Amino acid sequence: MRLLITSFVLSVLLFGCDRPADPTDTVVSDFDQTKMETAIAGAQESLDRFIGALAEGKGDFFAIKRPYPTRSGEVEHIWITVSTISNGSFIGEIGNIPRDIADLNEGDSVTVPRAEVTDWMIASGRRMFGGYTTRVIEETLPEDERLPLLWAPLGSAP
Repeated sequence: MRLLITSFVLSVLLFGCDRPADPTDTVVSDFDQTKMETAIAGAQESLDRFIGALAEGKGDFFAIKRPYPTRSGEVEHIWITVSTISNGSFIGEIGNIPRDIADLNEGDSVTVPRAEVTDWMIASGRRMFGGYTTRVIEETLPEDERLPLLWAPLGSAP
């Protein structure tokens, strides 16, 4: 199975809120499906840490990932920049340019129920929290293509 992850979130996390030069860049990676399912379960299990950090403003950037069906019948996981939580759902904006999703554009406002979150990430300074699925993908990349992120231990939050 192949997974698309945009460089948008990683660029924002590395360089602050400046827009990357090309937000349409994606990393396509083969990965171990069992590891990915475990990562998604871990992200779901630790989601309360993300919620707590967001509520307390402990971080510079907050994002969640949600799967969307594509026109070609596959699934594309999209990062959403989260601004708030309301009635148990995350409110935010599509953080990257969807490649194959009808009627969904970068910057669109969306509401995502907790049960649909497949990952979360917080940037606090240059330290990264969460990123469960991103870590699985990063394992598949050659060393010279990996980003120099300072990952905090899984399950922790700022």
